[in-house]
Amino acid sequence: MKKIIKGILITIGVLFILFCVFVGYVIIDINKQEELLSNEVNELLTLDLIKDDVNTVIVTRDEYAVIEKTMKNYLKDYSDNCKEFIRSIDEFDFENMFTANTFLNDGPDFVESKGRLSQLKDTLNKNLDNLMEMSSEEYIMGLINNKDLDDYSVDLYRQYMFGDSVNSFNDTISSDVQEMKEIGKDVNLFLDDCYAMYDFMSKNRSYWYVDGNIVYFSTDRLVNEYNALLNKIIMDSNNLTDYDGENSQKDTNGNAGSV
Repeated sequence: MKKIIKGILITIGVLFILFCVFVGYVIIDINKQEELLSNEVNELLTLDLIKDDVNTVIVTRDEYAVIEKTMKNYLKDYSDNCKEFIRSIDEFDFENMFTANTFLNDGPDFVESKGRLSQLKDTLNKNLDNLMEMSSEEYIMGLINNKDLDDYSVDLYRQYMFGDSVNSFNDTISSDVQEMKEIGKDVNLFLDDCYAMYDFMSKNRSYWYVDGNIVYFSTDRLVNEYNALLNKIIMDSNNLTDYDGENSQKDTNGNAGSV
C-alpha cells in the first residue's frame, strides 16, 4: 500500500514539475513574442511612411502574428496611398502647361490640358479621401475586430496604434494626413487658377495669337488680365515641387505677355 501511495505521489510530483515547466515555457514564449512584436513596431515607427517601404515579413506567431500582419498590411496600404498622392504631383508636367506649343496645339479650347488637370485633381482627391478614411479610429480598429482575437490582443493592437505619441502610430498618421491635406489644398488652388487661365484664353480666342514665346493681345486690358492670371499661377507654383515658373515671367511691353 505504501508503495502504491509512494508511486502516486511520485507521479503527481512529476506531473506537477512538467506542468510548471510547461507554464514557464508558455510565459517565456509569450514574453518572447511580445518582445519580437515590440521590436517590429519600433522599426516601423522609424519609417517615413510617405517615402519608405514597409517590410511585411511576419516574425511573430499565433495571435501576435495576427496583430503584426494587420498593422503591417494597414501601414503598407496607407503608405502606398501617400506615395501615389505625391507621385501624381511629381510626375505631372507642370512645366509645359503654358508654353507656346500648348497654346498653339491645344488652344483655344485646351481640351487635353483641361483633361490632364481634371485627372490630377480626381486622383488627388481620391487619395486624400482614402487617407482621411484610413486614418479614422473606426477604420483602424475595424481591421482587427474581425480577427476573432481575445480582448488582450485587441487592446495590445489598440495601444500600438493609439497609445502615447512615442510608442504609437496615431500622431505620425495624423501628421501625415494633415500634410497631405495642406498639399492638396495648395495643388487644387493652383489647378483652379490654371483652369481660369485656359477659360480666359478660350473666351478671348479671337483676340490673341502667339509669335515665338510671346502671346499678343489686341488690347492692353486683355494683356493686363493675362499677366495678372499668370502672376497668380506663378505665386501658387512656389508651393509645388516640380513646377518651374522661370519661363513664365510678366512682360508689359505693349499688348504682349510671355509664355
